[in-house]
Amino acid sequence: MVPALPDVAPCNGQDGKPCCLFTHHTRARKTGPRFALQVMGCSAHEIYFTLYPPGHVPYGRERIAPVAPDGSPCYGAEDTSCFAGTWFDAALDAAAGEAWPRDFNENQPSGKPRFGTQLNRLARACLLTGVASDLPRAYRDTCVQVLAVPGQVLHDATQAIELESGYRGRGRSVRAVLDHLAMASSLFERLAACGAAAGLWPPLYLWQPDVGQLLPSRFQQPGTRAPPVAVGARAVPQNA
Repeated sequence: MVPALPDVAPCNGQDGKPCCLFTHHTRARKTGPRFALQVMGCSAHEIYFTLYPPGHVPYGRERIAPVAPDGSPCYGAEDTSCFAGTWFDAALDAAAGEAWPRDFNENQPSGKPRFGTQLNRLARACLLTGVASDLPRAYRDTCVQVLAVPGQVLHDATQAIELESGYRGRGRSVRAVLDHLAMASSLFERLAACGAAAGLWPPLYLWQPDVGQLLPSRFQQPGTRAPPVAVGARAVPQNA
């Protein structure tokens, strides 16, 4: 799998100069996509950016949504089980009362995540779905709008965490939001937009093959804290 390369970057048109793109290098990773990521540069504006396949975000080890590298949905189910193998595994296991190993055990498979990792991913899952108890009202409203989830669902899930703040309670609150997400082709884009609004990663730019450009996400919200860079590109078979 190799990425479909854009003709212009997000910097196109800055200072009245058109982009002049080139491939800088490919970057292999031990986690994330099972193929190298593409790092590109623009000699006209002297910037570099990395192309990530749909489902993946910068510095992420797992997909945040059940989509294939070419952007097609991998749902296969109409409930939260479709999130197996994504960033939300930690929350779904927590909701089921399944704690990841707390200490190293020689009987555990090599590289099995530990309980500390589960807590870290659970905390981000609470932020991404808008159920963390200390979130600003404006951000929670953003999650309601972008995720297209009823506000009462987020309110009830947040209240539940205040009553039961342990890892199981937080997992159940995240699962309650996932239960109400529409399994549509825009699912990754919506979740990525919430993460950008929270400052977890830069605003999303998506590859649009009909125009050969990286364009801002339609769900991008004002007030994001990180500068915009390209973080989305459709992957295609290497012989395509």
